[in-house]
Amino acid sequence: MVPSAIIGFLTHCLREGGTLPELVRDYTVQAMNGLDTLPHYQGTVYHSEHVQDLAGLVAQLKPGQLVSDRGFLSTSASAEQGLGCCVLWL
Repeated sequence: MVPSAIIGFLTHCLREGGTLPELVRDYTVQAMNGLDTLPHYQGTVYHSEHVQDLAGLVAQLKPGQLVSDRGFLSTSASAEQGLGCCVLWL
């Protein structure tokens, strides 16, 4: 298991366009290769996100909109598991 600090650093670099150190770059390539072996999933997924401006975020999103992220993003097919407790429907 990779420590969450490494995952956080990696995701920050991917989102902000920073240079990845060799060790982290190697881990990134291995993770992406592993993800490529998984079957494609089609359906609704849920993701928990802490935001300061919820109204602003909701105003930007539309039902059915594809959302992408440069970093690794955890999701779940289960609303309760993916969101932890509260469910916000858009």
